[in-house]
Amino acid sequence: MADRIIKIIQVIVYTNLWIGIGAAVITWQYYLIYNLPVNFNIVFLAFFATVLTYTFQRYVKLLNQTHGGGERLAWMKKHPLLVKGILVVGLVGCIVFLMKVSWVTYIYLVIAGLMSLFYVIKIPGVSGKSLRDIPTLKIFIIAVVWAATGTFLPWLNTDHYPNELPWLLFLIYFLFILAITLPFDIRDIYLDDADKKTIPQRIGEGKTRFLSVVLLALHLFLFSLVFDQWPALYTFFTAFAIFLILRSKSDTNDLYFSFVIDGLLILQGLIIYYDRLFYL
Repeated sequence: MADRIIKIIQVIVYTNLWIGIGAAVITWQYYLIYNLPVNFNIVFLAFFATVLTYTFQRYVKLLNQTHGGGERLAWMKKHPLLVKGILVVGLVGCIVFLMKVSWVTYIYLVIAGLMSLFYVIKIPGVSGKSLRDIPTLKIFIIAVVWAATGTFLPWLNTDHYPNELPWLLFLIYFLFILAITLPFDIRDIYLDDADKKTIPQRIGEGKTRFLSVVLLALHLFLFSLVFDQWPALYTFFTAFAIFLILRSKSDTNDLYFSFVIDGLLILQGLIIYYDRLFYL
């Protein structure tokens, strides 16, 4: 029974459906926080774009793989047709919902798309490096793209545009994504090349976990400014996130990071929905 559950979780995670749902939820949160009607075209666009992007990045990594690669790439290697099918579905989904967004959204998507493309593909004229190969830069790119997806993508398609830039919410998401992405660098501390100089490689696992805790505490304080009062239930969510972060170690199973830690993106949206419905 346990093995069957793990296999189901692997399918959800390794097909990138889980992270896609996370992107949809963080976009949905924008409408919850600002009490706006939900634009599901944007929510679904975030889902399909994320599924397509993550699948493409890992497919490129699979094609360039010379050895190792972990459980995810091994799973992808066993299911090549499914992986290609996901790429097609992700692309078709993006095309469908791209036809339903404002023209200025395309500017944002081109920028985000290029960052995602050169995250895995070498940048012409930059010493044969991709963005993820530039020392320490990788985690900040991830945080910027995700924070922008949860703020600027929906903002560009509301009456708030072109005024009332959601900079505070962007900063909150940036800090949150940074905090929950650091454990992934802890996981990869002995897998990443030393010249990538990730934060855990620079300061060690313990200090990296402490940094994540500080970032989560700061994001909680800023979050209270959005609502002009202290979000009680969200405080418990942040405490739970800290608990999970403190348990992340380099020898922890990959699904702990890819399912449990990434699952915080989904849980965050549910907590905000409940907080908004009953308390805020």
